[in-house]
Amino acid sequence: MHFPDRALDVRPNFASASTESLIELLEHRSLAVRQFARQHLWLRVRDQSTEVLTAVTRWRDGAPNATTRGTRALEHQWLGEVVGKFSQDSFELVTNAEPSVVSRTSLRSAVRSAGHSDPLVSARLIEAALRDHAPSRLEAVVALGQVGAGASSVKASETLIAVAQRLGEEGNLDPVLDFALWQSLRKLSGTWIAALQENRLNWQPHGNGLAYAVTAAANSSAADAVTPLLGDKSLDEGLKRSLIAAIAVSGEPATLGKLLGLAIGELPVESRPSPLSAIAINILERLIDRSGRDRTVPEGAALLLSTRFPTTKSLPIDSHAKNVVIAAAGQWNVAPLMDTLLELAAADEPDASLVPAIRALGRFESTPAKNELARWANQGNRLGNPVAAIEATVSMVSHQPDRTAEAAVRLLAELDDHNAANQLLLALRSNQAISSKIAEQLTSTVLPTERAQSLLSAVRNAGGNELLEKAIHASGRLDKAGWELTPELSTEIVAASAGRGDAGRGETVYRRISLQCINCHAIGSAGGLVGPNLISLGSSSQPDYIVDSLLSPDARLKEGYNTLSVLTDDGRATSGIPIGRTDSSLRLRLADGQEIEIPMDSIEQEQPGKSLMPAGLVDSLTKDELVDLVAFLRALGREPAFTVSVDPIVRGFETLTFTKEAHQRLNRTSTDSAATDDPAFQWRPITTRVSGELPIAELDGFKQHGNTPLTSFVRFSVLVPEGQPAPRIELPTEAVNVWVNGKPTPVQEVNSLKLPSGLHRIVVSINREAFREDFRVRLGQAPEDN
Repeated sequence: MHFPDRALDVRPNFASASTESLIELLEHRSLAVRQFARQHLWLRVRDQSTEVLTAVTRWRDGAPNATTRGTRALEHQWLGEVVGKFSQDSFELVTNAEPSVVSRTSLRSAVRSAGHSDPLVSARLIEAALRDHAPSRLEAVVALGQVGAGASSVKASETLIAVAQRLGEEGNLDPVLDFALWQSLRKLSGTWIAALQENRLNWQPHGNGLAYAVTAAANSSAADAVTPLLGDKSLDEGLKRSLIAAIAVSGEPATLGKLLGLAIGELPVESRPSPLSAIAINILERLIDRSGRDRTVPEGAALLLSTRFPTTKSLPIDSHAKNVVIAAAGQWNVAPLMDTLLELAAADEPDASLVPAIRALGRFESTPAKNELARWANQGNRLGNPVAAIEATVSMVSHQPDRTAEAAVRLLAELDDHNAANQLLLALRSNQAISSKIAEQLTSTVLPTERAQSLLSAVRNAGGNELLEKAIHASGRLDKAGWELTPELSTEIVAASAGRGDAGRGETVYRRISLQCINCHAIGSAGGLVGPNLISLGSSSQPDYIVDSLLSPDARLKEGYNTLSVLTDDGRATSGIPIGRTDSSLRLRLADGQEIEIPMDSIEQEQPGKSLMPAGLVDSLTKDELVDLVAFLRALGREPAFTVSVDPIVRGFETLTFTKEAHQRLNRTSTDSAATDDPAFQWRPITTRVSGELPIAELDGFKQHGNTPLTSFVRFSVLVPEGQPAPRIELPTEAVNVWVNGKPTPVQEVNSLKLPSGLHRIVVSINREAFREDFRVRLGQAPEDN
């Protein structure tokens, strides 16, 4: 550490110093001096405990204010720990005062000295857990999870359940506290499960907290213990739903079978529809969801379902309830109900249960089920039901891969709606075996040009698939079907952009990673430098110029962005925009934004080059997408909604890219690692919309564990010029965590940080499941006391 404006600290003679002198050194300005003084007092108190502790008590009681008295009381507690004494008076002094920086550490010291069973410590832990002082609450939650067996552990469990209830009601649960609470309830699960079974657990009115505890325990014993509570008619329906969710997540097949029995266990009235209550529907939905995640099937599911719904006529009249039963029959492969599913699929006048029935039939390997799916896949579109045709095609994947590919390629050519065709292909894209078969068959199929462009755009926007992209390109003859600039086409696009063009949709097209617009062009202060800044394009350029620049980049080179092609003596050809030339070197900016320097004596030939914007870059766009893109570019700087404001908004960010390595690192460490320069993390640039909002949907998401929310990470830099105050950093305050220069920082404190001059990095994690605001960052006027 280097302190240029501070004199060196004088090292006291700790060994010969009096006890009173060592005590005074506990408040020395030097951390090293304080630490050495403390260590020597710890040694001395072992031999002179009464003398030292009495002296520290006098020092504590003579404190000039409450804050100093609290820190001195903590020193007294620590010295008591050394000799195995509980400094109860100092502990009470701290806990009876307003919460402060020493409150959490005082609690920890008391637990070490007196143990969890001490009545005072136990009472103060419970108080701290239920108070709003975050550090003390976290300490108490951790400590309560370490209580041993007996009545104290039951009381600890009840307190933790109450904490879970309260935090759930407040929302925006801190992830560190969430993990601590989850871990403590899991450690005490044996205690509170037994107490609940014996009716000794006082969990009311904290039912949602109890549901949280069941989820934390994550075992069938917990699920078994709360299942009987669902039979209590006095319980609130919302609470029942919370308990159902917890049981469905944690229960073993036998427990899930009991839960299913509560929903559909009663016998039906023969040949009449069998209605389901809202709670019964909720149970079915939760159990279906569980089976979808880990294939766990409730014990006796087939018998229960087929007994309650023996015929088509016994299905509920309510369409939602009916479709939930159908989904359960498919998810759990209930063979006795296959005839019912076939009857629904073959109905002369299909109703809203057709698509769910088709989806359910996809779970069966029987020949009748396969044939019915094939019938709908091949004939559904011609029968006027493209949705059923698409669903049948997707549902054949597991048991009929060849027929799936054949039906899919046929539908890709036949469907009237581009979006429907895109939906079908994207549903099959992730299955490598099927997508390979589709790609193979597409090579012998001719797709309409616009259909191929639409499919290609959809696949690229969904993350890409090289094999499919090549096949679509060939099938649509896109190498010969690029946008060819003609006066007629230019006029048509200009007119359409002024009419049906949607600038909002066009901005979304502009932001596509596949087009690379953001990497090359800035809009205001954020974006690439390879191409012209587009901040006022709409107000400074004619619409036909915009269209021509997109379709024929070489025809409309803007002054200052003419490229130069250079051949060097090693045979290498390089093209870029010249940004500097001296007698000894030429400096070029390349298409990827990189700047290089070429020695002049190595250059053999120079000639004017083409635009760095590749020809055909927009060929993958449909006409509607091209129209929307032009509408957006025309609006830049001309329409208020697409004019960059002078408000000091941060517009350039980087976002953490999802990779296997990054995901593993976050799983094995914590979100704190995202604030480091770990080479496992790859960050890509991203800018805000013109409005200043960063689209959260465009960020990659990370889910560390099953019980943690989907999280995205962004970072940006703040430069504080020499001699100037730091700006006020205004961030969203809900569902985010912040690190400043690698250090976790409460988001409420960020806007008042006194940052020194220099460059500072701010990293933000965003809880995608709880974030409800527009994400924007503003650099406001510096705080007055900066």
